[in-house]
Amino acid sequence: MIRLVVPGSIDQLTGGYRYDAALLKALQWSGVDAEAIEILNLDDPAELGLLMTDLQSTSPGPCHLIVDGLALARLHDLDPALLPRFSRAAAQVHSLSALVHHPLGDETGLEDEERQHLHALEAEALRHVDLIMTTSRHTSERVNALFSPQQTVVVVEPGVDRPPTLPKKEHGVGSQSLKLLCVASLIPRKGQDILIQALHRLPTLDVHCTLVGLLDRDPDYVRKIQGLIEELRLQNHVTLTGPLVDEALEQHWQAADVLVLPSWYEGYGMVLDEAAVRGVPVLVSTGGALAATFREGTGLQVPPGDIGALATAIERFARDSAFLASCRTTALAISYQQRSWEEAAAELCLALEILIPRNRRLDLFDSEWLALREPFDHKARAGNQAEQALKRWAQGLHDADRPLTVVDLGAGLGSNLRHLDACLAAESGGSLISARVAIDHDPAKLKALDQLPHTTVQAVDLRDTEMFKATIAAIINSEAATLLTGSALLDLVSESWISALLGVAGQHRAALFFTLSVDGSSTFSPPDEHDDVVQRLFNAHQQQADTPGPEAAHLLAALARSHHFEVIVDASDWHLDSAAGATDRQLLSKLLTGWREAVREQLAHEHFTHPDGRKARTGLQLLQLDAWCQRRMAQIRSGTLHLRLGHCDVLAIPGQPPDLSTY
Repeated sequence: MIRLVVPGSIDQLTGGYRYDAALLKALQWSGVDAEAIEILNLDDPAELGLLMTDLQSTSPGPCHLIVDGLALARLHDLDPALLPRFSRAAAQVHSLSALVHHPLGDETGLEDEERQHLHALEAEALRHVDLIMTTSRHTSERVNALFSPQQTVVVVEPGVDRPPTLPKKEHGVGSQSLKLLCVASLIPRKGQDILIQALHRLPTLDVHCTLVGLLDRDPDYVRKIQGLIEELRLQNHVTLTGPLVDEALEQHWQAADVLVLPSWYEGYGMVLDEAAVRGVPVLVSTGGALAATFREGTGLQVPPGDIGALATAIERFARDSAFLASCRTTALAISYQQRSWEEAAAELCLALEILIPRNRRLDLFDSEWLALREPFDHKARAGNQAEQALKRWAQGLHDADRPLTVVDLGAGLGSNLRHLDACLAAESGGSLISARVAIDHDPAKLKALDQLPHTTVQAVDLRDTEMFKATIAAIINSEAATLLTGSALLDLVSESWISALLGVAGQHRAALFFTLSVDGSSTFSPPDEHDDVVQRLFNAHQQQADTPGPEAAHLLAALARSHHFEVIVDASDWHLDSAAGATDRQLLSKLLTGWREAVREQLAHEHFTHPDGRKARTGLQLLQLDAWCQRRMAQIRSGTLHLRLGHCDVLAIPGQPPDLSTY
């Protein structure tokens, strides 16, 4: 579910609200459960309280909450605890995003002190969201430059609705009359005062300009515009209509020769796209995003606030009918490349795919998954070279009467410790392990280890490197040898975490045994043409956020050798056969479902962070991924799918560093 929080009614006729309303309508039309939450009075604590109650009581499950930038900073200003409460409301809000049309402090006419206050307020508010959505590349760059956010910033540009009919005549061609249309709220940022002064410089031309837009946003500015029109005697050349919609607005579009938008600043400028689909040339400033959203050949651009340049551009449109016709033809041609609002809605949904926090990697698997995979893990590890070498090392310690403490990192439900108990059984009976320490971030999982003999448990967030290092240092003592171990963990942690692990092990001469790290390889039978693409995307997903993923085991091995450890790397591949029984089929199904989620997340990441050439392929790749998953799931059900999934184990035994005094 997607819930869009806006201040006031979403039906207001500004660019930002029109974007919100059109996107919401497209989401609903596409079958997404989406609705607007309208906060009619941001200053009323009672209404905000009702909003929190609504979030906690009416959501049927987790939802994506998107707060329009117009409301975000105001909500935080009223109650700094409100945004964190949004993101945690009864654990039902899966994610909290901000939708920024343009930074609030970039509004025209603000005093420096107020501008700085708004920038600071917005920066603080944005700290509490999971994702920042913007409506243009310019706004994205501006947000990054102003606020340096830690979250991902994505661009979801607007779509455009095509008009019911195109103009039946080429306005202005062969005529001395030029009809200008400006569709924008009458506020200082839109620059209508500049436009009126430019018209005053063209007394010999037959030009008429219609100003369509809200008149209640800044009454003082509206009075200024009305005063200018009267002072410059332009009553016959300028008309203020107020806000118009539907057929009334379409009539003005049909009559217009040129759209004029002399804004000082725009977060996108949707009316440029709306002009293009109607074949209406444009005369716009270069303010804000307009420098980028303007399409070459569709009209003219002038610097914001430049009355002379604006007047000269109007004169060219009025006198050069061939140029006007050329701009109209180009606008119509380009308009067929513009996307619909449904495509914009699909891109927003894709943006939400990347919201799974990167620090959830150690929370990736639930207890059901851990229990399901345990027999396959044990079978894959049994008797490989690394395990045999581990047993010889442990037996040597036992023969020398030196105790061995095993510290299992990310212990989960204890699968690794149970396997090591069986592997390291003493020849004379009993175990080669003297003591066990199980470490995991989840205390609930650690409760399952209470039955293991000589085992202590510690709930530690392994993602906190300093806490992890301090915990290990406290466990290790000089009387006992120590084995730091982990299963299916290494490919989920960062490169810096692996370096910290080697630092601790090297300092205390602890051995390392990390098993079942994915190595980035797989073999499906029967093969499929999209296997390699899926594997590449899955591997890339595993390598996000300083995580080496499939390279982790070999990174650990290389670092261990540099610390003078004796290292053995050996395979521990899974072999899953859907014909072998229900357990294989269940594991294959859960595995492929996880792969699909990871690959979708990676496609979303690449879509928003790579050049446009890759963006064009995203939709096709999603369709191919879904089709690939459907084929593989059908093969699982029919008992015809076999999968070898590559894993490897790394054993590193501390050796003696070279005696540099002999050199």
